[in-house]
Amino acid sequence: MKSPRSEASALRAVAELIDDKRAKLPAGGSPFVLPKPVEVGRQVVGLGRVVAELGDEYLFRAAESAPQQYTVLAAEAFASASGSVAQAASALGAVAQQLAFIARTANMHDEPRHKEARTLAYGTAEYAVETARDDLADAARVLRACAETIAPALVGLRQGAYTRSAHATAPKPPPPDRTADERAADLPDRFSPAARVDAALSRSSVQPSTSPAASSDAVAAPVPPVSSAPRRGMP
Repeated sequence: MKSPRSEASALRAVAELIDDKRAKLPAGGSPFVLPKPVEVGRQVVGLGRVVAELGDEYLFRAAESAPQQYTVLAAEAFASASGSVAQAASALGAVAQQLAFIARTANMHDEPRHKEARTLAYGTAEYAVETARDDLADAARVLRACAETIAPALVGLRQGAYTRSAHATAPKPPPPDRTADERAADLPDRFSPAARVDAALSRSSVQPSTSPAASSDAVAAPVPPVSSAPRRGMP
């Protein structure tokens, strides 16, 4: 089952195939170097296969009874690209024709206007190669533009799902830092400073004196009682 992602992938894959075919053609420049006849023949055969593949891609989508909108867009792009690639193959056919003429007239130096005819053939072949390169570039551009048109809907769905997931799983921010006095106010009374002092005094064997005769700086300590039991080993 097709999806926007699969349609975009198919469009880009065929665009890369067309780019590969275009890269094998002679690039424009001065002086122009004529391609070899065998290379041109192979390019024409290869482009014919690309046209057939584009036709299959279109037929596969046109046969659907209720296609999605992205499927219709992909079918339109494949059909448009097939026309451009077919024009490129036709241009290379013209190149092959000029190469054949140049080969046929190679030894006709005595013929009138021989040099002029061959110069014209060179110029026609160069123009035809550039035309083929432009047609292939247009085909790849159409396919990629369609893929970019289909892709944003899918990207928007992913971004929306990510936003909803982020809001659902985002942890709550930690509470602001509080001062020591605020934290101490929440503690129970048994952790207050006065309670800690009272607890320490109750566990200690040293208690403050309450006798009026005692000095304010002196602390009375209880004297342990003397046992009246006889000591062992004594008479």
